[in-house]
Amino acid sequence: MNAESQEQAHLSVMQMQGIHSEIYNSLKTKLIQLLAHVEAFIDFEADETNQVGQIMTPVKSKCLDLAQQIEGYISNGEVGQSVREG
Repeated sequence: MNAESQEQAHLSVMQMQGIHSEIYNSLKTKLIQLLAHVEAFIDFEADETNQVGQIMTPVKSKCLDLAQQIEGYISNGEVGQSVREG
């Protein structure tokens, strides 16, 4: 490892420990779960009920939360890029 600062060394250690794959796998799992809820709603509940808001509001809320989480990771990535570049 060739780090010029302590922050660069810290980022390198985190990458070697697989922190990014943990983050990406967590995001992937959440996205798959949300997709499954939407597909189930389309396949089953949309035909049987007229409670779209009641059923889909929690899914929408979780989607918004996930979008904010992704935006946070992107922002942190930009900070990390600045640290790596010095």
